[in-house]
Amino acid sequence: RDLVALLSKLTLRGMNSEDWRDLAGLLARLSQQYPLIRTYYGGGTSLLYGELMASLSHDLWLLLLACALVGGYMRLYFRCARMAALATAQLLLSFPLLYWCVCVLGGVQKLSAFSAASLWVVVGVSADNMFVYCDTWAQSDKLRCRGEPLSLAARLRWTCRQALPPLLAADLTTAFSLLINCSSAIPAVFQFGLCGGVLILINLALA
Repeated sequence: RDLVALLSKLTLRGMNSEDWRDLAGLLARLSQQYPLIRTYYGGGTSLLYGELMASLSHDLWLLLLACALVGGYMRLYFRCARMAALATAQLLLSFPLLYWCVCVLGGVQKLSAFSAASLWVVVGVSADNMFVYCDTWAQSDKLRCRGEPLSLAARLRWTCRQALPPLLAADLTTAFSLLINCSSAIPAVFQFGLCGGVLILINLALA
């Protein structure tokens, strides 16, 4: 019924990019509701782009699920719900900061669907920073100065001195390996490298 209503509306006033996206989203929902229905897209690029955006909108929920799973594992590993929540919040905060850096400062008007693939990659890589800091902080508890435990400030300074050099080496090499794709003449590859590299640097700064 929704499909008939949409098609009747489209035939009366023609099709624009929003209409193609609505049609692709409706067809995707029909395929999910009825497993025996298989949708195959073809024809003009407008429909193919609409199908791609509809699929990407659905897959973005998987990104939130990935963050939730990472946060759950951190809860078990850190044995501290507050630390796990703060670490997960840092990952989520990096997404709007990425958009601001790339689209506002960088002047990129429109991001491709391929650039979103970098988000899944960076979530796992950036989560490693928290584990390094956590383990280094735990080791600082065994340090002694004249037989006395170090103060919290001294432990924090020691943790940063020990953890920051390897994190800088690891994250910078990862970021540069992604940013080198900015030399590509293919816009999708350029944006994939740009978003991935900038997101790595943002999470390094937040950590």
